Amino acid sequence: MSSAPTNVRDAVILAAGNGSRLSTVGYAPKPLVPVGGRPLIEYVTLALAAVGIRRVLIVSGYLGERLREWAPRDTERLSVSFVQNSAYHRPNGLSLLCAETHARAPFLLVMADHVFEVDTLDRFLAQAGDRESILAVDRRVDAVFDASDATRVVTENGRLRDIGKHLTRFDAIDTGIFLLGPGIFPALRASEQAGDGSLSDGIARFAAAYGMDTWDIGDDPWIDVDTPLALAEAERLVRAGFFAR
Repeated sequence: MSSAPTNVRDAVILAAGNGSRLSTVGYAPKPLVPVGGRPLIEYVTLALAAVGIRRVLIVSGYLGERLREWAPRDTERLSVSFVQNSAYHRPNGLSLLCAETHARAPFLLVMADHVFEVDTLDRFLAQAGDRESILAVDRRVDAVFDASDATRVVTENGRLRDIGKHLTRFDAIDTGIFLLGPGIFPALRASEQAGDGSLSDGIARFAAAYGMDTWDIGDDPWIDVDTPLALAEAERLVRAGFFAR
């Protein structure tokens, strides 16, 4: 399987957070928390390799030295490098800013703690065409695991109109899978200068300036593993045969 458009060969994985809500499981940093005998982040790297991504930049932060000791399995065709975000305690948009001089746009952006199907990523890239900015969303807002903590999205005619955790009216959930162009970096800097610095605010500014499409993942399973309950659900899904194995 390899549907990545020829101009998309780079991916960035955000893996800098301290994962405080998962600290009770006894593993750190969070990207190395095992699910089905495999670190969380390895599900992500396996999916990226399967769809034809060749260069992956991992933005580490909390206990970054431990993460940098990890080496992905079964991804011989994948070149993995790291950049450290020393300000990992600050908003997550600053982690993506650390990738500015490393990632070649358009690039994929994914999260180290979001687990999804290889086929989801494959279909996402297959329909990207010449577009440089897309967010994969889930319109099943009432079925998303722990939806109260999810990042919410407002769409209009397939375009992103707003994004954030505290929106009261929304019609989709952010799955953490993005295709981004170079304009994301000035948008993130503007967000930081305005006193925010979050990825969501940077994405909102980017979408307002350049436009951003959304793509619905349909019935595909995915999960943001951010709490012990979400970790248990991820384990259940893996046992049921979902996600890269």
